[in-house]
Amino acid sequence: VFIRHTHVAKEVDEREFFYGTESGGTVVSTALDMMDKILEERYSDGTWNVYGAQATDGDNVKQDNEKCTQLLEKMIPDLQAYFYLEIDRNGGMNPWGRSSSDLWPDMEKFQQQHPESFFMAKAAKPS
Repeated sequence: VFIRHTHVAKEVDEREFFYGTESGGTVVSTALDMMDKILEERYSDGTWNVYGAQATDGDNVKQDNEKCTQLLEKMIPDLQAYFYLEIDRNGGMNPWGRSSSDLWPDMEKFQQQHPESFFMAKAAKPS
């Protein structure tokens, strides 16, 4: 299942996920909320090994970060693992001069609470 989002999430096919372009504000919880609904509707019978993966630049509406971690907290027991990859094109400095993205500190705290099932890393470029 592939989910793309800006301020609205939508399920897309693999080609659209990797090659489509969209612009707009970023509200990460829209994708996590859609993932939660898909888990409940299609994969809740306990016979699936479900893994989540998120690749992001870390941009998010600051007020949305708590909702993101709440949704992850709800889903993590039903996941084999969740992988968070942040693409850091600025060598550790975001465009506003801060050393981390809007989302990284909250994801880092979440990872410390769930080290056995939540994994995170940074990449210097999308490739």
